[in-house]
Amino acid sequence: MSCINLAVYNLYSTFNKYKFLLYINEPASYCEGKIYAVIERENDVEDKLIVVTDNKEYSIEEIKKNIYFQEKNFKYRIVK
Repeated sequence: MSCINLAVYNLYSTFNKYKFLLYINEPASYCEGKIYAVIERENDVEDKLIVVTDNKEYSIEEIKKNIYFQEKNFKYRIVK
């Protein structure tokens, strides 16, 4: 998946998918970043976007660690 620029408003994107902002430690009503990965839930219809605001590389394990609080009750895979 290639990264594209994305403006995020109220943590809900123009793609109608909720998202996680990696390494943003406070509530944000606006942020510009890149879609870095997608969480595809196997037992739910709601997929999530992983948005980053820097140009770092993140491993699947790093992403899992950061989203565990929300995704612990779902079966999912992360697509980069």
